Amino acid sequence: MKHLPCVCAVAATAVLSLAGCATALSDKPVTGAIEDDLARMAAIERVAQTHGVKVMWLNAPRKRVRSSDG
Repeated sequence: MKHLPCVCAVAATAVLSLAGCATALSDKPVTGAIEDDLARMAAIERVAQTHGVKVMWLNAPRKRVRSSDG
């Protein structure tokens, strides 16, 4: 009984690790470029400005765009 919290923590870590690996694998190849999501950035900055907040992007929102050679 003393080791139950440790066993639960190890089991939870294992389950979460396996779930992450399962979602990382895909049958379809990833295509397209990744670029800044300028529309989302503008919307966030607009709302921030109405509240008197200045936004400094450290990790700007990104989006995948279709490549033009497909």
